[in-house]
Amino acid sequence: MIIKVGQIYKSKLTLTIMVITQIDDAFEEVSVIASDGFVDRWLFDDIVNCDWELIIEYPTWQEAVNSKEFKGE
Repeated sequence: MIIKVGQIYKSKLTLTIMVITQIDDAFEEVSVIASDGFVDRWLFDDIVNCDWELIIEYPTWQEAVNSKEFKGE
């Protein structure tokens, strides 16, 4: 799985939706924003090996956070 900025993921367990906003290859981390406004940093492995499912991918994180998928419409 290739993680990219602008991807929207949904948790299979909690149904939380998040967008990848930045990638830090040096530390193998990503910055994310959840649909409830929570901002965090995650390790690549936490996304790839956990319960996150890729929903859709947008060219930029700005387009992703303004999308119907992220807003739950």
